[in-house]
Amino acid sequence: MNNNFYFCLILLIIFSCENKPKEEVFFKKDLNYHLSTNLKELDNSVGIEEKLTDDVYLRGFAFYEKGKDSYDLILEFQDDITSEIVSKYTFAVEGFVSEDYLENLSDYATSRNRKYEIWIGTYKLRKTNNYCYLVIGIKTKIKKFNLIKFYLYDQAGYKGDIGKRVLFYNYNIY
Repeated sequence: MNNNFYFCLILLIIFSCENKPKEEVFFKKDLNYHLSTNLKELDNSVGIEEKLTDDVYLRGFAFYEKGKDSYDLILEFQDDITSEIVSKYTFAVEGFVSEDYLENLSDYATSRNRKYEIWIGTYKLRKTNNYCYLVIGIKTKIKKFNLIKFYLYDQAGYKGDIGKRVLFYNYNIY
């Protein structure tokens, strides 16, 4: 009888266990993680290595998705850039789209008959593990850009570009 009890118990355990597929656990890494790892794990991270001015060197950029149509545009600069240097300039980024994606432009861009979005501002320098960034919060429905332009102008107002424009072609957020 004792053997029958153990045999039934084993059968009960075996048949009560279901073969459930293992669930894949996904942890979204936050912005600070990506900044601390020099954007290496962001699939859309791009190295540029171009001077905007004698004191501002753009090393790369990436888009970090915060939510639906909400991103942080991350600009990486040389390690020795300072807040004083950053505070001299207004940073401008223009993202151009093809005719196929014009419906994804913002109402602001559409009302001005533009084929591009523009993000302009003065931003606070962020230093993480000796990497230097500006992080620009943006909203856009655009996922593919034909051209992205980076440039600077005087913080007091636009009187022309300072330095040179850096151009990057055919960029996909995903």
